[in-house]
Amino acid sequence: MKITPRSLFFRVAIGILALTLSTGAFAETPREQLTHAFRLISGANSDYAGHRRRAMTEIEAAAKELGIEVRGEVSQNERQWKSDQQMSEARRLLVDARDHMEKQDRDRVAGHVETAIKEVEDALRMSEPAKDEIAHAYRLVLAANGNYAGHRRRAMTELQTAASVLGVELKGELGEHERQWKSDEQMTEARRLIADARDRLEKQDLEKITVHLEGALTAIDESLKVK
Repeated sequence: MKITPRSLFFRVAIGILALTLSTGAFAETPREQLTHAFRLISGANSDYAGHRRRAMTEIEAAAKELGIEVRGEVSQNERQWKSDQQMSEARRLLVDARDHMEKQDRDRVAGHVETAIKEVEDALRMSEPAKDEIAHAYRLVLAANGNYAGHRRRAMTELQTAASVLGVELKGELGEHERQWKSDEQMTEARRLIADARDRLEKQDLEKITVHLEGALTAIDESLKVK
């Protein structure tokens, strides 16, 4: 059978649509991200000393203000994630929803969303030791694709030095969901981890590596300014 340019175009278009549907590649709206974050948090097994429940309460309040439904299911793949992975992805979704929400929606629910983000961050702090956060941050920066005008490399060097001083092993793998993040998302999460580690390290450890953590934070901040 002869394939005309028109029929070839439609075949390609149908193939792309099928791939998009199968991979869930349609971008979520900020409102959809709120509901997605709620479902991930509700699916996490750990209570995280109440932080998980408080985050859910804040998202429910935001959803009520916007007139949206938060109930539903996450994907089979997401249901297989560990609780920390679900909470970390929920945080990313909440931050992205906050940053891209229409002004009239953001004005109505900003307080609830910010509090939910904080509760998720507090939950994650309980789970990962401060020294491990440094290694985790390094792996995120390492995985980022952009060179960021050399700032990414400087951040890695500072984290390598800090880890060496503390005797922390940097080798390891990111979660599947973190590997799928865009580079800026990986760098932003690395910054959060470094700042959190700085705030939670024991005094004797912090005194040894403060300059390196601050150097890494500065380098990441400069990286995120590069367009």
